[in-house]
Amino acid sequence: MMRGVDTVDNEFEVGFDQRFETNWHRAELVGRFVMAAFVLSAGFGLLGRGPYSHRTVQSADGALRVDYEPIARHSTTTTVTVHIQNGTGSDQPVRLSLPQQAIEPMGFQHAVPPADGATINDAGIRLNFTEQPHQKNALVRLMLKPTAVGLVPMRISDGQEDVRWTMLVVP
Repeated sequence: MMRGVDTVDNEFEVGFDQRFETNWHRAELVGRFVMAAFVLSAGFGLLGRGPYSHRTVQSADGALRVDYEPIARHSTTTTVTVHIQNGTGSDQPVRLSLPQQAIEPMGFQHAVPPADGATINDAGIRLNFTEQPHQKNALVRLMLKPTAVGLVPMRISDGQEDVRWTMLVVP
């Protein structure tokens, strides 16, 4: 005879384990909570494209603004869009600097439009873009392909102002 089992008419055994049933019920509740959290996260764009999958940061004077996805996937291209306001409309080239600490883990691929020139040193990379004559605003898209997982501090500078933000790279 098995332990924890009641007999019926000395022939058929019916088992019931209250501790097992309680644990099973808890496991079901945890599973349902995890599924609901996953579906809600995906619905709000926390796991990919969606209403909360896009953020914007800007410099103190608003002349430099960056649009980015706060959560990126490892080895999947993500775009960082840089808006540069040139209130004077001067014909000076636009220079953007990215530090080495952002380039390495985020895997800088290329810029759109392509940079007219680039300078690379131990501190990072400087991209030079020629603006159209009397253009007051410039837009540069940086294509990144993350090679690391975790929180990555980001910074970009136009030589006068800089913008800082953090991106989370998930597997």
